[in-house]
Amino acid sequence: MSDDLHMSDSEARVDAILRSMSEPDLELDTPPDSVWAGIESSLKNDTTADESLAPVIDLSSRRRLPLLIGAVAAALVLVAGLAVVLISDDSTGPVEFASAELEFVPDDPAFVELGAGRTAEVTLIGIDNAESVRVDTADLPVAPEGNDLEIWLIGVTDGEIEIIQTLGLVENPSSPGTFAVPDDFDRSTYDAVAVDISIEPHDGDEAHSGMSLVRGVLDA
Repeated sequence: MSDDLHMSDSEARVDAILRSMSEPDLELDTPPDSVWAGIESSLKNDTTADESLAPVIDLSSRRRLPLLIGAVAAALVLVAGLAVVLISDDSTGPVEFASAELEFVPDDPAFVELGAGRTAEVTLIGIDNAESVRVDTADLPVAPEGNDLEIWLIGVTDGEIEIIQTLGLVENPSSPGTFAVPDDFDRSTYDAVAVDISIEPHDGDEAHSGMSLVRGVLDA
């Protein structure tokens, strides 16, 4: 058994015992007939015993089944314990798929001057079969009055934007947090996927405003 299961000393001892056992170890020795005859005779001669005693029954064959059940139960307990250890070892945290450094692009008309010199670092992670964008570090401005900061995924194919998917509003510019990726956003269908943070006015329009602060392409 692999050492990476992290068995305790007691679990290791049980495992060693089970592995060393063979079928003959689970069988009991059958006592000679004289033993059972002697027991039956002693009971008949006991004046305090019931006169209508039933014959002595050889229990050796009946005891073998409980012994087998006990061995199997011990093995199941060990397997269950190891399964818990395996599950715990697998639950080491989110899987990191890709990352990106978001930056201001001065020569791009889609970027506004409020983002000049601003940066952020993000990681695309997977938890329980769902993906999220985690903002690890951020140096973002506070949104002007009447506006919000919003984070987006942009899918690009053949150099053209195919989709701009919102992930939600950035409530805290210095520590934005983690944003869930919608289940229907399949990043594998695009040549590249970028993460964008923009300024969005309170105008009721749910589309991207075209006023980006920082943007970066996920590296995988």
